[in-house]
Amino acid sequence: QDVLVDLVCEQTEFESIYDGDEIRKGKAHKGFLTAAQRLAGELHILVAEALRENPGYELVITGHSLGAGVATILTLLWARMPEFR
Repeated sequence: QDVLVDLVCEQTEFESIYDGDEIRKGKAHKGFLTAAQRLAGELHILVAEALRENPGYELVITGHSLGAGVATILTLLWARMPEFR
């Protein structure tokens, strides 16, 4: 499946919050964005619940190679959501 994500080499429009509430628009690797959006949907409730149940904990999203690209975009997607700020 990682190969398919890598092969979708198109750019797509992308926007997120950067430095406070300022919205930044740009472009992202379409395959990375699609993978990050899928993970965001699958994990959002589970991760938000875990953070609520563990006050004082912080979330760190990491990855290697393709995973680093997806992790970066996932971080930017979740930066727009109050429960992850």
